[in-house]
Amino acid sequence: MYKITIKGIVQGVGFRPFIYRECVKRNLNGYVKNMGDGVEVVVDDNIEIFTEILKGKIPPLARIESYEISELDKNKKFNGFKILESSASKDICFVPADGFLGSVLIYSW
Repeated sequence: MYKITIKGIVQGVGFRPFIYRECVKRNLNGYVKNMGDGVEVVVDDNIEIFTEILKGKIPPLARIESYEISELDKNKKFNGFKILESSASKDICFVPADGFLGSVLIYSW
């Protein structure tokens, strides 16, 4: 089993649903969830197949700055792939909606 921690612009841009769809399509088992500073993915095997997903076409607004892979307990297995509830973090990252800054500038006059 492997844990992949992905950093960059990966929250609020459709990244978790993208990971979910791609993993289900490839019959990978595990989960994806938002963390305070990125996204965590756990897959129970086939790490090579998962890294191909990261190197392929990702959502247009997403940007992967880095990812780290660590090996976990090989005996634990998942049945299917899930999107888990986000984890709380001491660091809060605010990602404004597209066009938000322009609205602020217009109304600041």
